[in-house]
Amino acid sequence: MEYFSKLNNKLAFMAVCLGLCLNTTSCTDKEDAIKIVEPGIYYIETNLTPSLETRGVLDNHDFDSNYDPDYIYLHAIDSDNYLELPVYDNCPNSEGGTCKGFRYRMVVEEDGKATITPIDSNGEYLETSITLDANQTCYFSSWSSDNWALEKGQISNEQWASDPDNKYYFYYRDKNVNQEIYRSESNLEISDLQKNGDLTIVRACAGFNVLGLFYDSNSKSDFGNSTTYNMSEETFEKIMGSSPDDWYIKIYIGGSCYPDQYNIETNTATNSYPNGYYSSGDGDKFEGGQLDNQQYLPFSQNQYGTGSVTYQSYGYYTKTGNQLFTPVAGQSEVNVYILVKHWTQENDPDGEPGSPSSDWLKSDIGALQTTMVSDAKNFPQNNNFYSLGLIMDLTQFKAAWDANGGDNYSSSSTTRSLSGAPVREFKLENAKVICDVY
Repeated sequence: MEYFSKLNNKLAFMAVCLGLCLNTTSCTDKEDAIKIVEPGIYYIETNLTPSLETRGVLDNHDFDSNYDPDYIYLHAIDSDNYLELPVYDNCPNSEGGTCKGFRYRMVVEEDGKATITPIDSNGEYLETSITLDANQTCYFSSWSSDNWALEKGQISNEQWASDPDNKYYFYYRDKNVNQEIYRSESNLEISDLQKNGDLTIVRACAGFNVLGLFYDSNSKSDFGNSTTYNMSEETFEKIMGSSPDDWYIKIYIGGSCYPDQYNIETNTATNSYPNGYYSSGDGDKFEGGQLDNQQYLPFSQNQYGTGSVTYQSYGYYTKTGNQLFTPVAGQSEVNVYILVKHWTQENDPDGEPGSPSSDWLKSDIGALQTTMVSDAKNFPQNNNFYSLGLIMDLTQFKAAWDANGGDNYSSSSTTRSLSGAPVREFKLENAKVICDVY
Protein backbone atom coordinates (compact mmCIF):
# COMPACT_ATOMS: atom_id res chain seq x y z
CA MET A 1 0.00 0.00 0.00
CA GLU A 2 1.39 3.41 -1.02
CA TYR A 3 1.21 6.26 1.49
CA PHE A 4 1.40 9.91 0.43
CA SER A 5 1.88 12.90 2.75
CA LYS A 6 0.41 16.37 2.25
CA LEU A 7 3.77 17.85 1.21
CA ASN A 8 2.80 18.15 -2.41
CA ASN A 9 -0.70 17.89 -3.88
CA LYS A 10 0.78 17.41 -7.36
CA LEU A 11 2.59 14.15 -6.63
CA ALA A 12 2.50 11.58 -9.39
CA PHE A 13 -0.66 9.53 -9.45
CA MET A 14 -0.68 5.91 -8.44
CA ALA A 15 -2.23 4.03 -11.35
CA VAL A 16 -4.93 1.55 -10.53
CA CYS A 17 -6.06 0.04 -13.82
CA LEU A 18 -9.58 -1.19 -13.28
CA GLY A 19 -10.61 -3.16 -16.38
CA LEU A 20 -14.30 -3.44 -17.24
CA CYS A 21 -14.62 -7.20 -17.46
CA LEU A 22 -17.66 -9.38 -16.98
CA ASN A 23 -16.08 -12.55 -15.71
CA THR A 24 -13.85 -11.27 -12.89
CA THR A 25 -15.13 -12.44 -9.51
CA SER A 26 -13.93 -9.80 -7.04
CA CYS A 27 -17.07 -9.57 -4.92
CA THR A 28 -16.63 -8.55 -1.29
CA ASP A 29 -17.63 -11.25 1.19
CA LYS A 30 -20.41 -9.64 3.22
CA GLU A 31 -19.36 -11.67 6.28
CA ASP A 32 -15.78 -10.35 6.25
CA ALA A 33 -14.89 -7.52 8.58
CA ILE A 34 -14.44 -4.09 7.00
CA LYS A 35 -10.79 -3.72 6.00
CA ILE A 36 -9.02 -0.83 7.67
CA VAL A 37 -7.24 1.70 5.47
CA GLU A 38 -4.21 3.47 6.89
CA PRO A 39 -4.81 7.23 7.28
CA GLY A 40 -3.27 9.37 4.60
CA ILE A 41 -3.78 10.91 1.16
CA TYR A 42 -4.16 8.63 -1.85
CA TYR A 43 -4.12 9.66 -5.49
CA ILE A 44 -5.97 7.19 -7.69
CA GLU A 45 -6.07 7.00 -11.47
CA THR A 46 -8.62 4.58 -12.85
CA ASN A 47 -8.37 3.41 -16.44
CA LEU A 48 -11.60 2.12 -17.96
CA THR A 49 -10.32 -0.51 -20.33
CA PRO A 50 -13.35 -2.48 -21.50
CA SER A 51 -13.12 -6.09 -22.55
CA LEU A 52 -15.13 -7.39 -25.48
CA GLU A 53 -17.74 -8.75 -23.08
CA THR A 54 -18.60 -5.22 -21.89
CA ARG A 55 -20.57 -3.86 -24.69
CA GLY A 56 -22.56 0.24 -26.63
CA VAL A 57 -23.89 -0.67 -30.07
CA LEU A 58 -22.02 -1.92 -33.11
CA ASP A 59 -23.20 -1.86 -36.71
CA ASN A 60 -24.03 -5.56 -36.34
CA HIS A 61 -26.54 -4.62 -33.59
CA ASP A 62 -24.42 -6.08 -30.76
CA PHE A 63 -22.96 -4.13 -27.85
CA ASP A 64 -19.60 -2.46 -28.45
CA SER A 65 -16.69 -2.12 -26.02
CA ASN A 66 -16.97 1.59 -25.21
CA TYR A 67 -17.89 3.40 -22.03
CA ASP A 68 -19.95 6.16 -23.65
CA PRO A 69 -21.00 8.55 -20.83
CA ASP A 70 -18.90 11.61 -20.00
CA TYR A 71 -19.27 11.00 -16.27
CA ILE A 72 -19.28 8.20 -13.75
CA TYR A 73 -20.94 8.51 -10.34
CA LEU A 74 -19.82 7.17 -6.99
CA HIS A 75 -22.90 6.38 -4.85
CA ALA A 76 -22.91 5.81 -1.10
CA ILE A 77 -25.02 2.76 -0.26
CA ASP A 78 -28.13 3.46 1.87
CA SER A 79 -27.70 7.16 1.23
CA ASP A 80 -28.70 9.72 -1.36
CA ASN A 81 -25.13 11.05 -1.47
CA TYR A 82 -23.22 10.68 -4.70
CA LEU A 83 -20.20 12.18 -6.42
CA GLU A 84 -19.86 13.03 -10.13
CA LEU A 85 -16.46 12.26 -11.62
CA PRO A 86 -15.52 13.35 -15.18
CA VAL A 87 -14.48 10.61 -17.59
CA TYR A 88 -11.96 11.44 -20.29
CA ASP A 89 -9.30 9.95 -22.57
CA ASN A 90 -6.31 9.35 -20.36
CA CYS A 91 -4.31 6.32 -21.44
CA PRO A 92 -3.21 4.37 -24.53
CA ASN A 93 -4.97 1.10 -25.21
CA SER A 94 -3.65 -2.09 -26.76
CA GLU A 95 -4.92 -1.08 -30.21
CA GLY A 96 -2.92 2.14 -30.33
CA GLY A 97 -5.87 4.39 -29.47
CA THR A 98 -6.92 5.85 -26.16
CA CYS A 99 -9.04 4.52 -23.34
CA LYS A 100 -11.18 6.46 -20.93
CA GLY A 101 -10.70 6.88 -17.23
CA PHE A 102 -11.09 9.12 -14.21
CA ARG A 103 -8.99 10.30 -11.25
CA TYR A 104 -9.60 11.31 -7.69
CA ARG A 105 -7.88 12.14 -4.41
CA MET A 106 -8.91 10.19 -1.32
CA VAL A 107 -8.11 11.53 2.16
CA VAL A 108 -8.50 8.91 4.92
CA GLU A 109 -8.83 10.28 8.47
CA GLU A 110 -7.80 8.67 11.77
CA ASP A 111 -11.39 7.56 12.38
CA GLY A 112 -11.48 5.77 9.02
CA LYS A 113 -13.64 8.29 7.18
CA ALA A 114 -12.64 8.92 3.58
CA THR A 115 -13.22 12.12 1.58
CA ILE A 116 -12.99 11.71 -2.19
CA THR A 117 -12.45 14.65 -4.53
CA PRO A 118 -12.52 14.36 -8.35
CA ILE A 119 -9.56 15.49 -10.43
CA ASP A 120 -10.17 16.72 -13.96
CA SER A 121 -8.12 16.00 -17.09
CA ASN A 122 -5.89 19.03 -16.36
CA GLY A 123 -4.97 17.72 -12.92
CA GLU A 124 -7.11 20.28 -11.10
CA TYR A 125 -9.29 19.40 -8.11
CA LEU A 126 -13.01 19.95 -8.57
CA GLU A 127 -15.00 21.79 -5.92
CA THR A 128 -17.10 18.76 -5.06
CA SER A 129 -16.44 15.81 -2.80
CA ILE A 130 -18.10 12.98 -0.92
CA THR A 131 -17.26 11.67 2.55
CA LEU A 132 -17.75 7.99 3.35
CA ASP A 133 -17.90 6.61 6.88
CA ALA A 134 -15.32 3.99 7.78
CA ASN A 135 -17.80 1.15 7.27
CA GLN A 136 -19.62 2.76 4.34
CA THR A 137 -20.04 0.79 1.13
CA CYS A 138 -20.55 2.31 -2.30
CA TYR A 139 -20.87 1.55 -5.99
CA PHE A 140 -20.05 3.19 -9.32
CA SER A 141 -22.73 3.87 -11.92
CA SER A 142 -23.26 5.88 -15.09
CA TRP A 143 -26.66 7.00 -13.71
CA SER A 144 -26.68 9.95 -11.31
CA SER A 145 -29.53 8.56 -9.19
CA ASP A 146 -30.08 5.24 -7.45
CA ASN A 147 -33.45 5.06 -9.19
CA TRP A 148 -34.21 4.76 -12.89
CA ALA A 149 -37.82 5.53 -13.83
CA LEU A 150 -39.96 6.29 -16.85
CA GLU A 151 -41.34 9.81 -16.94
CA LYS A 152 -45.12 10.26 -16.69
CA GLY A 153 -45.30 11.35 -20.32
CA GLN A 154 -43.78 8.02 -21.37
CA ILE A 155 -46.69 5.94 -20.06
CA SER A 156 -50.12 5.61 -21.65
CA ASN A 157 -52.94 3.66 -20.00
CA GLU A 158 -54.73 1.33 -22.46
CA GLN A 159 -57.26 -1.48 -22.19
CA TRP A 160 -59.06 -4.06 -24.26
CA ALA A 161 -62.28 -2.65 -25.70
CA SER A 162 -64.15 -5.83 -24.81
CA ASP A 163 -62.42 -6.35 -21.45
CA PRO A 164 -61.87 -3.04 -19.62
CA ASP A 165 -60.38 -4.79 -16.59
CA ASN A 166 -57.53 -6.25 -18.67
CA LYS A 167 -55.22 -3.23 -18.85
CA TYR A 168 -52.10 -2.65 -20.87
CA TYR A 169 -49.68 0.21 -20.77
CA PHE A 170 -47.84 1.60 -23.76
CA TYR A 171 -44.35 2.86 -23.01
CA TYR A 172 -42.80 5.54 -25.18
CA ARG A 173 -39.03 5.68 -25.46
CA ASP A 174 -37.17 8.80 -24.40
CA LYS A 175 -33.53 9.21 -25.42
CA ASN A 176 -32.68 10.73 -22.02
CA VAL A 177 -34.24 7.82 -20.13
CA ASN A 178 -33.91 4.75 -22.36
CA GLN A 179 -30.14 4.63 -22.52
CA GLU A 180 -27.37 2.27 -21.48
CA ILE A 181 -26.76 2.15 -17.74
CA TYR A 182 -23.47 0.87 -16.33
CA ARG A 183 -22.99 -0.31 -12.75
CA SER A 184 -20.16 -1.88 -10.81
CA GLU A 185 -21.02 -5.53 -10.36
CA SER A 186 -20.00 -5.46 -6.68
CA ASN A 187 -20.49 -2.97 -3.90
CA LEU A 188 -17.18 -1.53 -2.75
CA GLU A 189 -15.51 -0.64 0.55
CA ILE A 190 -13.06 2.21 1.14
CA SER A 191 -10.23 -0.30 0.90
CA ASP A 192 -11.39 -1.17 -2.62
CA LEU A 193 -11.09 2.48 -3.63
CA GLN A 194 -7.37 2.73 -2.79
CA LYS A 195 -5.87 -0.56 -3.91
CA ASN A 196 -4.88 -2.03 -7.22
CA GLY A 197 -7.52 -4.33 -8.65
CA ASP A 198 -10.27 -4.86 -11.18
CA LEU A 199 -13.50 -2.91 -11.17
CA THR A 200 -16.12 -5.22 -12.63
CA ILE A 201 -18.75 -3.13 -14.41
CA VAL A 202 -21.85 -4.58 -16.03
CA ARG A 203 -24.98 -3.08 -17.56
CA ALA A 204 -27.98 -2.46 -15.33
CA CYS A 205 -30.15 -2.73 -18.43
CA ALA A 206 -30.73 -4.90 -21.47
CA GLY A 207 -30.69 -3.94 -25.15
CA PHE A 208 -33.26 -5.01 -27.74
CA ASN A 209 -33.60 -5.19 -31.51
CA VAL A 210 -36.88 -6.35 -33.03
CA LEU A 211 -37.50 -7.67 -36.52
CA GLY A 212 -40.34 -8.74 -38.75
CA LEU A 213 -38.90 -9.65 -42.16
CA PHE A 214 -40.28 -11.31 -45.31
CA TYR A 215 -38.03 -13.24 -47.68
CA ASP A 216 -38.38 -15.12 -50.97
CA SER A 217 -37.85 -18.83 -50.32
CA ASN A 218 -37.46 -19.44 -54.08
CA SER A 219 -34.36 -17.24 -54.34
CA LYS A 220 -31.97 -19.55 -52.51
CA SER A 221 -28.30 -19.35 -53.52
CA ASP A 222 -25.58 -21.57 -52.05
CA PHE A 223 -21.96 -20.44 -51.80
CA GLY A 224 -19.88 -23.17 -50.22
CA ASN A 225 -21.14 -23.54 -46.65
CA SER A 226 -23.25 -20.38 -46.76
CA THR A 227 -26.75 -19.74 -48.11
CA THR A 228 -28.31 -16.46 -49.23
CA TYR A 229 -31.90 -15.54 -50.02
CA ASN A 230 -32.26 -12.39 -52.15
CA MET A 231 -35.41 -10.31 -52.41
CA SER A 232 -35.71 -7.58 -55.05
CA GLU A 233 -38.40 -4.92 -55.17
CA GLU A 234 -39.68 -6.46 -58.42
CA THR A 235 -40.02 -9.88 -56.75
CA PHE A 236 -41.87 -8.38 -53.81
CA GLU A 237 -44.31 -6.56 -56.10
CA LYS A 238 -44.84 -9.68 -58.19
CA ILE A 239 -45.78 -11.74 -55.11
CA MET A 240 -47.82 -9.13 -53.23
CA GLY A 241 -49.30 -7.26 -56.18
CA SER A 242 -48.11 -3.86 -54.98
CA SER A 243 -44.93 -1.98 -54.10
CA PRO A 244 -43.26 -2.59 -50.70
CA ASP A 245 -43.69 1.18 -50.21
CA ASP A 246 -47.43 0.55 -49.66
CA TRP A 247 -46.88 -1.95 -46.83
CA TYR A 248 -46.48 -0.91 -43.21
CA ILE A 249 -45.43 -2.72 -40.04
CA LYS A 250 -45.49 -2.26 -36.28
CA ILE A 251 -43.95 -4.53 -33.65
CA TYR A 252 -45.01 -4.52 -30.00
CA ILE A 253 -42.54 -5.92 -27.45
CA GLY A 254 -42.95 -6.21 -23.70
CA GLY A 255 -45.05 -7.63 -20.91
CA SER A 256 -44.27 -7.71 -17.20
CA CYS A 257 -40.57 -8.06 -18.08
CA TYR A 258 -40.31 -4.26 -18.53
CA PRO A 259 -40.51 -2.31 -15.25
CA ASP A 260 -41.41 1.35 -15.12
CA GLN A 261 -38.95 1.81 -12.21
CA TYR A 262 -35.64 0.16 -11.35
CA ASN A 263 -33.39 0.57 -8.30
CA ILE A 264 -29.79 0.46 -9.53
CA GLU A 265 -28.37 0.25 -6.02
CA THR A 266 -30.29 -2.91 -5.11
CA ASN A 267 -30.81 -4.27 -8.65
CA THR A 268 -34.55 -4.60 -8.11
CA ALA A 269 -37.44 -3.73 -10.43
CA THR A 270 -40.82 -2.16 -9.66
CA ASN A 271 -43.82 -2.76 -11.93
CA SER A 272 -46.34 -0.11 -10.97
CA TYR A 273 -47.82 -0.55 -14.46
CA PRO A 274 -47.88 -4.28 -15.32
CA ASN A 275 -47.84 -5.39 -18.95
CA GLY A 276 -45.91 -2.47 -20.38
CA TYR A 277 -45.20 -2.52 -24.12
CA TYR A 278 -42.88 -0.52 -26.33
CA SER A 279 -43.26 -0.55 -30.12
CA SER A 280 -40.91 -0.33 -33.08
CA GLY A 281 -40.27 3.35 -33.52
CA ASP A 282 -39.11 6.08 -35.83
CA GLY A 283 -35.32 6.29 -35.46
CA ASP A 284 -35.19 9.93 -36.57
CA LYS A 285 -37.72 10.96 -33.93
CA PHE A 286 -35.87 9.05 -31.22
CA GLU A 287 -32.47 10.47 -32.16
CA GLY A 288 -34.03 13.94 -32.32
CA GLY A 289 -35.16 13.66 -28.71
CA GLN A 290 -38.87 13.18 -29.48
CA LEU A 291 -41.08 10.52 -27.94
CA ASP A 292 -42.06 7.57 -30.10
CA ASN A 293 -45.69 7.72 -31.17
CA GLN A 294 -46.39 4.01 -31.85
CA GLN A 295 -47.05 4.63 -35.56
CA TYR A 296 -46.68 2.08 -38.33
CA LEU A 297 -43.48 2.35 -40.36
CA PRO A 298 -43.09 1.60 -44.08
CA PHE A 299 -41.37 -1.61 -45.16
CA SER A 300 -37.67 -1.19 -45.86
CA GLN A 301 -35.10 -3.51 -47.37
CA ASN A 302 -33.00 -5.23 -44.74
CA GLN A 303 -30.39 -7.92 -44.41
CA TYR A 304 -30.27 -10.36 -41.54
CA GLY A 305 -27.81 -13.18 -41.00
CA THR A 306 -28.27 -16.12 -38.70
CA GLY A 307 -25.54 -18.73 -38.66
CA SER A 308 -24.47 -19.44 -42.25
CA VAL A 309 -27.76 -18.18 -43.73
CA THR A 310 -28.36 -14.58 -44.87
CA TYR A 311 -31.77 -13.13 -45.73
CA GLN A 312 -32.10 -10.13 -48.03
CA SER A 313 -35.67 -9.18 -47.26
CA TYR A 314 -38.35 -6.53 -46.67
CA GLY A 315 -40.03 -5.50 -43.45
CA TYR A 316 -38.60 -3.99 -40.28
CA TYR A 317 -35.28 -4.44 -38.51
CA THR A 318 -34.11 -2.03 -35.81
CA LYS A 319 -31.64 0.49 -37.16
CA THR A 320 -28.36 1.10 -35.37
CA GLY A 321 -28.94 3.86 -32.82
CA ASN A 322 -32.64 3.06 -32.54
CA GLN A 323 -32.34 0.13 -30.14
CA LEU A 324 -34.45 -0.15 -27.03
CA PHE A 325 -32.53 0.12 -23.75
CA THR A 326 -34.35 -0.59 -20.52
CA PRO A 327 -33.75 -2.40 -17.23
CA VAL A 328 -35.61 -5.70 -17.06
CA ALA A 329 -37.20 -7.56 -14.18
CA GLY A 330 -35.27 -10.75 -15.00
CA GLN A 331 -38.08 -13.15 -14.04
CA SER A 332 -40.70 -12.56 -16.73
CA GLU A 333 -41.01 -13.64 -20.35
CA VAL A 334 -40.92 -11.10 -23.17
CA ASN A 335 -43.76 -11.08 -25.73
CA VAL A 336 -43.49 -9.94 -29.35
CA TYR A 337 -46.43 -9.08 -31.65
CA ILE A 338 -45.95 -8.26 -35.34
CA LEU A 339 -48.69 -6.35 -37.20
CA VAL A 340 -48.78 -5.62 -40.95
CA LYS A 341 -51.04 -3.22 -42.87
CA HIS A 342 -51.49 -2.43 -46.57
CA TRP A 343 -52.13 1.16 -47.54
CA THR A 344 -54.73 1.96 -50.22
CA GLN A 345 -56.49 5.21 -50.99
CA GLU A 346 -59.80 3.47 -50.36
CA ASN A 347 -59.02 2.51 -46.77
CA ASP A 348 -57.33 5.85 -46.05
CA PRO A 349 -59.18 8.60 -47.98
CA ASP A 350 -57.38 11.31 -46.00
CA GLY A 351 -53.95 10.08 -47.02
CA GLU A 352 -51.95 10.38 -50.19
CA PRO A 353 -49.67 7.83 -51.92
CA GLY A 354 -46.45 7.67 -49.94
CA SER A 355 -47.97 9.78 -47.18
CA PRO A 356 -50.75 7.99 -45.27
CA SER A 357 -52.77 10.01 -42.80
CA SER A 358 -51.59 10.10 -39.18
CA ASP A 359 -54.84 8.43 -38.04
CA TRP A 360 -54.22 5.50 -40.39
CA LEU A 361 -50.60 5.16 -39.24
CA LYS A 362 -51.62 5.09 -35.58
CA SER A 363 -54.54 2.66 -35.90
CA ASP A 364 -54.26 -1.14 -35.70
CA ILE A 365 -57.65 -1.63 -37.37
CA GLY A 366 -57.42 -4.05 -40.27
CA ALA A 367 -53.87 -5.20 -39.51
CA LEU A 368 -52.80 -8.81 -39.86
CA GLN A 369 -51.21 -9.83 -36.57
CA THR A 370 -48.96 -12.70 -35.54
CA THR A 371 -47.13 -13.58 -32.34
CA MET A 372 -43.56 -14.74 -31.93
CA VAL A 373 -43.72 -18.15 -30.29
CA SER A 374 -40.49 -19.86 -29.28
CA ASP A 375 -39.95 -23.39 -27.99
CA ALA A 376 -37.64 -21.91 -25.36
CA LYS A 377 -39.01 -19.36 -22.91
CA ASN A 378 -37.13 -16.08 -23.10
CA PHE A 379 -36.65 -14.26 -19.81
CA PRO A 380 -34.48 -11.21 -20.56
CA GLN A 381 -31.62 -10.47 -18.19
CA ASN A 382 -29.74 -7.23 -17.64
CA ASN A 383 -26.34 -6.96 -19.36
CA ASN A 384 -27.56 -8.99 -22.36
CA PHE A 385 -28.50 -7.80 -25.83
CA TYR A 386 -31.42 -9.44 -27.67
CA SER A 387 -32.64 -9.68 -31.26
CA LEU A 388 -36.23 -10.95 -31.27
CA GLY A 389 -38.79 -11.50 -34.01
CA LEU A 390 -39.72 -13.53 -37.08
CA ILE A 391 -38.43 -14.06 -40.61
CA MET A 392 -41.34 -15.18 -42.82
CA ASP A 393 -41.83 -16.56 -46.31
CA LEU A 394 -43.47 -13.79 -48.34
CA THR A 395 -45.45 -16.24 -50.51
CA GLN A 396 -46.92 -17.86 -47.41
CA PHE A 397 -47.75 -14.44 -46.00
CA LYS A 398 -49.56 -13.50 -49.23
CA ALA A 399 -51.69 -16.64 -48.89
CA ALA A 400 -52.49 -15.74 -45.27
CA TRP A 401 -53.33 -12.16 -46.29
CA ASP A 402 -55.75 -13.33 -48.99
CA ALA A 403 -57.27 -15.99 -46.73
CA ASN A 404 -58.08 -13.26 -44.20
CA GLY A 405 -59.86 -11.05 -46.70
CA GLY A 406 -56.92 -9.04 -48.05
CA ASP A 407 -57.79 -5.32 -48.13
CA ASN A 408 -61.42 -6.14 -47.35
CA TYR A 409 -61.21 -6.54 -43.60
CA SER A 410 -64.10 -6.47 -41.16
CA SER A 411 -64.10 -4.16 -38.13
CA SER A 412 -66.26 -6.70 -36.31
CA SER A 413 -63.35 -9.11 -35.78
CA THR A 414 -63.22 -10.55 -32.27
CA THR A 415 -59.40 -10.67 -32.34
CA ARG A 416 -57.86 -7.58 -30.76
CA SER A 417 -54.41 -6.01 -30.78
CA LEU A 418 -52.90 -4.58 -27.62
CA SER A 419 -54.57 -1.26 -28.49
CA GLY A 420 -57.97 -2.96 -28.42
CA ALA A 421 -58.49 -2.49 -32.16
CA PRO A 422 -59.98 -5.32 -34.26
CA VAL A 423 -57.27 -7.17 -36.17
CA ARG A 424 -56.93 -10.41 -38.06
CA GLU A 425 -54.62 -13.14 -36.85
CA PHE A 426 -52.26 -15.36 -38.81
CA LYS A 427 -49.55 -17.89 -38.12
CA LEU A 428 -46.96 -19.24 -40.55
CA GLU A 429 -45.77 -22.71 -39.63
CA ASN A 430 -42.39 -22.27 -41.32
CA ALA A 431 -41.57 -18.86 -39.87
CA LYS A 432 -38.00 -18.54 -38.64
CA VAL A 433 -38.07 -17.57 -34.95
CA ILE A 434 -35.22 -15.25 -34.01
CA CYS A 435 -34.23 -15.26 -30.34
CA ASP A 436 -30.58 -14.23 -30.46
CA VAL A 437 -28.82 -13.37 -27.22
CA TYR A 438 -25.44 -11.63 -27.14
